Amino acid sequence: MSVSEYVLAFVTLLLGLAITDLLASFHKLLRAWRRVKWDWLTPLLALLMLFGAVLFWWLCYVWFSGVQSISILQFLPKLAFLAVNVLMIVSVLPDDVPEQGIDLRTFYFESRVHIWALVTIGFVLSIAVNMIDRGSTAFDSFQPYRNLSVSLLLSLLALSSRKVWVQFVAMVGIFAVQTAPFLTWTLYNP
Repeated sequence: MSVSEYVLAFVTLLLGLAITDLLASFHKLLRAWRRVKWDWLTPLLALLMLFGAVLFWWLCYVWFSGVQSISILQFLPKLAFLAVNVLMIVSVLPDDVPEQGIDLRTFYFESRVHIWALVTIGFVLSIAVNMIDRGSTAFDSFQPYRNLSVSLLLSLLALSSRKVWVQFVAMVGIFAVQTAPFLTWTLYNP
């Protein structure tokens, strides 16, 4: 097993567990359909997190493909980013549906600060990882960080607002700048 395969297996395992948790939580909501007061905001965020998880897994192939050696110190920033991504994914949907039922709009707004704080931390870590990978200590050029910076601002907006339309704009905006541009990315062996 090569170094890149070893690291990618670890990343895949953690992301796979997070996606499994997300899908299991969604399954529990479906099974308790009548006890759930459905709202579009929570499932939309769950769908975007699912896309984000797949994108992150795709990106990890680029990050680690062909890596011949890596120290724990070199891996730690990406591990921190991975850990925050896992926490984001598993926090989006309720773990269980209580006997008295659950209102997904209420759940969303009760969890909003937790979820969007993790998303914000994730974008900060993503910028830091990009800067480390580029070997820069400051914004040498804004171009590589433009989409991340826009997403960071949108996550801060969602973190600070309780308005539904702001939450929607933040989600769609982050999807537009973070996920949509990579939907046609093709994996290949260089």
